[in-house]
Amino acid sequence: MSFSKFLAPRLGSRISDSSRRWLSITRCAQSEEHTVKSDIKSVQYPREHLTDFIWKRSVQQWPQKTALVNGLLGQEYTYQESYDRVQNVATALHQMGVRKGEVMALFLPNLVDYPIIIGGANRVGMVVTTVNPTYTPSEVARQLTMSKAKILVTMAPFLVTAKEALTKVEGGSDITIIVVDGDDHRSDQELSYCKLLVQSRCQSFPDDADSFNFSNDIVTLPYSSGTTGPPKGVMLSHENIVSNIVQSVYPDELEFLKFATEEFQPSTVCVLPLFHAFGLAVTTLPTLHVGGKVVLLPSFDPKTFLKALEDYKASPSFLHFAPPLVGFCANHPDVKPHHLESVESVFVGAAPLGKALIDRFLKKAPQVKIREGFGMTELSPVGTITPNKSIVEGSCGLLMPNTEMKIVDLSTGTNLPSGKRGELCIKGPQVMKGYLDNDKATAQTIKNGWLHTGDIAYYDDQHYIYIVDRLKELIKVSGFQVPPAELEDLLRTHPSVLDVAVIGIPDERRGEVPRAYIVIKPQQALTEEEVHEFVNKQVAEYKRLLGGMEFVEVIPKSAAGKILRKDLVARFKSQ
Repeated sequence: MSFSKFLAPRLGSRISDSSRRWLSITRCAQSEEHTVKSDIKSVQYPREHLTDFIWKRSVQQWPQKTALVNGLLGQEYTYQESYDRVQNVATALHQMGVRKGEVMALFLPNLVDYPIIIGGANRVGMVVTTVNPTYTPSEVARQLTMSKAKILVTMAPFLVTAKEALTKVEGGSDITIIVVDGDDHRSDQELSYCKLLVQSRCQSFPDDADSFNFSNDIVTLPYSSGTTGPPKGVMLSHENIVSNIVQSVYPDELEFLKFATEEFQPSTVCVLPLFHAFGLAVTTLPTLHVGGKVVLLPSFDPKTFLKALEDYKASPSFLHFAPPLVGFCANHPDVKPHHLESVESVFVGAAPLGKALIDRFLKKAPQVKIREGFGMTELSPVGTITPNKSIVEGSCGLLMPNTEMKIVDLSTGTNLPSGKRGELCIKGPQVMKGYLDNDKATAQTIKNGWLHTGDIAYYDDQHYIYIVDRLKELIKVSGFQVPPAELEDLLRTHPSVLDVAVIGIPDERRGEVPRAYIVIKPQQALTEEEVHEFVNKQVAEYKRLLGGMEFVEVIPKSAAGKILRKDLVARFKSQ
């Protein structure tokens, strides 16, 4: 399906109904030596309120199509029902007297009202910070304090943690708790979400959508994972998220998402956490914008995930995965080809995938096109996508339209030509406003409009980008740089290796040496000697596992699927 058919009549008509203002960026050419502009034709995006952008088009065209589904309980909302609830949430918050710029924290698992609450909060000018539902009270308290949250939305099972967190926050007694489930009769500090919605139905929220600042008003405040430092609040504006969705959805070359029609509705089963930018801004919000259906699961559980794939077999036309989910589908004996037979494409982000894992997945689902992309929360979050018809093995794809990149030498800071490895830097409308209350970290990350990603990469002559590793994760052996991902991908090709992570450990003679943590496949056996023999035959001497190895049951990873190397470093130091 050609997205250009929808761009003018549908996106354009929406703008004429709202602000009639467009941000038009023409296709670029090289302007600075070794600075690369996207090869994908530039797109136009509307200066539109995020809530309107996500919901109004689909509500107007497909009010009775299903928008959101609870994959466990079967609860469903149509687009009209969803948008009515968005308006009810906005009205309830307006009645509570919230002010523009105040922060609402969502301490929730995936549930159908999650994007609805975000839409309602944004409608009244609130900023939403999303909190990992597995956090401890201290971790929740830290984010509430850093974000200066005024409202905390949670569920009954998380209420004990939420209340303990508030005791650790200065002025925590002034934070209002909204509970989305359970008893309607709450204390003065606790309000019932359902009761608020009922009370708001008889009221009309004053529509002041034109009073927002498209470029400067912040809508979401996710916190970076902290894998390379303390957590930081990432300030994302209407423009950041709207532009990034348009960059992803509308170019013909990318075929990222198909728009709903009378006969067709794109659908997915989403187990990626909505508190993370991947689950929210790559999967859920774009799917709602195009009129698709999102089947949400609160967390990953093999049985419930497979049941959702079976129950909605005609539904998942695409899936978005972090590498661990690809690994589950590829390796788990209960995942059969029929679970994946309706899936046309799988989009993978958060970490490099590796050829060995891709090959194992395609044995079960040969019809699927696996496409990798690169992103980070600070990019709202997508920086690159692999075009559907031009998949290059090992690459995370091409730059998003309206975007520039450069590869910077780690020592001199000069721009490097194709084929040379350095730090990937990106400039475009999707680059965050900055880190909340952290000017120093912002200045270190954004320099003259360029976001320094901290990722080591190179690009080829066709401008396909290849992520080599994280800047701070490089292992320096006798002056040579060893990317952990290179050794990990090699080890995953071993027939007895299920998963692996590599870190650098101190060595008196060489500075650092690689050490591997290996998960062995069930009913398989593997010795250190066999691993050394396997690796030593395929890598230079300085890349060998001179730091040894350890066989473990699981590799620690973040909710986005990134290896938590700092946990492995701590494990090594404690031994």
